[in-house]
Amino acid sequence: MTRSKSTSSNLILKILFSIAIFVSTINIAFCQSEGEFYKVPNYDTLNVNIHSKSSANFYPDIFKRYVEGDTTLTLDNYHHLYYGYSMQIKYSPLKVNPMEDSLMLVMQKNVDRDLISPDLFEDVKRITFKSLDVNPFDLQVLNMLAYIYYISGDSIMAKSYSDKVTKIKSVILASGDGLSKHNPFHVISRAEEDAMIGALALKVTKRSYITIDVEYLHLEERFEGKKGVYFDISRMWTVELPEKKPARKRFEINPLYNPKSNQYIGPR
Repeated sequence: MTRSKSTSSNLILKILFSIAIFVSTINIAFCQSEGEFYKVPNYDTLNVNIHSKSSANFYPDIFKRYVEGDTTLTLDNYHHLYYGYSMQIKYSPLKVNPMEDSLMLVMQKNVDRDLISPDLFEDVKRITFKSLDVNPFDLQVLNMLAYIYYISGDSIMAKSYSDKVTKIKSVILASGDGLSKHNPFHVISRAEEDAMIGALALKVTKRSYITIDVEYLHLEERFEGKKGVYFDISRMWTVELPEKKPARKRFEINPLYNPKSNQYIGPR
């Protein structure tokens, strides 16, 4: 029997709600065990550390460990991983992820936990892995993988991806308090900005630019007593935008040979 569009939407909301509960539970345990970590990104220092082969944060080494799901990576490693990614060739914050629509289409097939088939698991994993090629720190995609592995019974992989989610969130939350333009949360793409809003259970009503680097998100309900939250998105603008192609010149007849022109020199 074919599911209606509204039924599919309800099921999608159901699975996303389950993911939120799943990851939130892990976040609580993580925060209690890891302690406090506060660090605003200094890109000059980051640049030195991630390019030094003798550094504990040499980027090729820690990124390889990240991809392999190494849960021993520290918050300092993640600080360098996340913000350091904005200095990598593949960093493309303005690029639209082409796999988002594909993932939604797959999820509409069947998102009932009790009925999910092995084929669906494979489809979701295939698409989410491709999504991570575009943005390896996309919290929503990592969330999805953590949940998919969790309900499939693979606790090791579920822990690996949930560890990534909680540590990326912790690094972003440690970059500021989000309560003023002078102390915003720092993100390197809108994907993480939107995911953090969801993680904090906030609803945005409007977006405003305070400066070219800082965005103010107006909220439906107050956050820490404030009517909005601030995000520093300056790294997005460090990427050179594609040069605009010059407009094609319109073909024009030389006025000296155009009978309709008062400069026409031909026979009347």
